[in-house]
Amino acid sequence: MTHKKILLDCQYAAPISYYALCMHASEVYIEAHEYFVKSSNRNRCYIAGANGLQLLSIPIHLGKSHKQLYKEVQCGNDIDWQKNHWQSLCSSYNRSPYFEFYEAELAHFYKQKADSLFDFNLALFKKICHLLKIQIDIHFTENYQVNYDTLLDYRFLYRELKYEPDIPEYTQVFGDRHGFLEDISILDLLFNLGPDAKKYLIDLEHHLEFPMAH
Repeated sequence: MTHKKILLDCQYAAPISYYALCMHASEVYIEAHEYFVKSSNRNRCYIAGANGLQLLSIPIHLGKSHKQLYKEVQCGNDIDWQKNHWQSLCSSYNRSPYFEFYEAELAHFYKQKADSLFDFNLALFKKICHLLKIQIDIHFTENYQVNYDTLLDYRFLYRELKYEPDIPEYTQVFGDRHGFLEDISILDLLFNLGPDAKKYLIDLEHHLEFPMAH
């Protein structure tokens, strides 16, 4: 994989491959001027639960118009989704090797009210990078463009969850029950591998085959 400037959308606790792609880019640009796309990783992620693959979805408030800029989208706080998500994470990973190690630094994301979906996702992204001990040169788009000459555009990569990379197995908490769940939220990798998650992401460069960037 060449070390290029790439463009991605801002996702909620994004898949493992998303972070591997970020690590192996010289600069990461986050799309800051797109319209919100429903049923996407912008407001949902998947973890490994006791009953298998588990969806965590952030409710959103789009107001009267369902066509709204992503940066204007507010979390739907009529439902205590933060409490529910944190309970799910605790239930799924409290027996993982490193959950206790990272618990304190992640808990406040689910105990302090979040309003802006974009800001919540971005802050969590930066925190996860910090916990992984990886440095990513982050920039933001200044306006929306369909095509870019200077950036490899991967905004399309996770739309409708069509990208399903084959990644090496690692030990998951409920792997003996449900088998290995591929490319789920980075939180799964972090809680199961801890400090070794960074090395896993570095090695992952040799396994991933990303579709041609637009």
